[in-house]
Amino acid sequence: ELNMKISADRKVSVEISKGKHIEISESVYDSLSTIKLNRYHKLTKKYVNFLTQIEDQFISDDKNPLIQNDVVTQKGEEYIGRTKLYSEEIQKLWINEFTKNKVSMTLSTEYIQNREGTKISHIAYYFDDLPIRGIVVYLRQKKYNVLALEKDFLNDLIFQNLTKQLKEKK
Repeated sequence: ELNMKISADRKVSVEISKGKHIEISESVYDSLSTIKLNRYHKLTKKYVNFLTQIEDQFISDDKNPLIQNDVVTQKGEEYIGRTKLYSEEIQKLWINEFTKNKVSMTLSTEYIQNREGTKISHIAYYFDDLPIRGIVVYLRQKKYNVLALEKDFLNDLIFQNLTKQLKEKK
């Protein structure tokens, strides 16, 4: 998990690896960026925690909490809904259209077309008839991808603000 703290003096401390932090000073970003960063981090933390709950449920139960007998469960519907909502909310914070598309692709819950051309629901494709180990790996990879997107967002904010500052100095 990406550990990030924003102090009262508007310095961001980001843990980049176990025990290693970087601090980003106020001069690197503006107040709007701070608001965006806080919002993004809260959304990400909530979504990653939700994915962890699903992962834990897969590990502890003998049954699939998202799909049973080819029917998507209430938890499965919640997974789809939360994933779509998270995707929509973080896309609102991104300025870069390329990255918005990357977010959309990473968090897509649309139907998937198999080799035979048959469309399969996202839940059925990733969570039905797979061993628990495969599903847990998928969920962990999804969490990693979400955290990587957050890191990209932080980098993009820093780049935007540094570019803005350079233009203002000219």
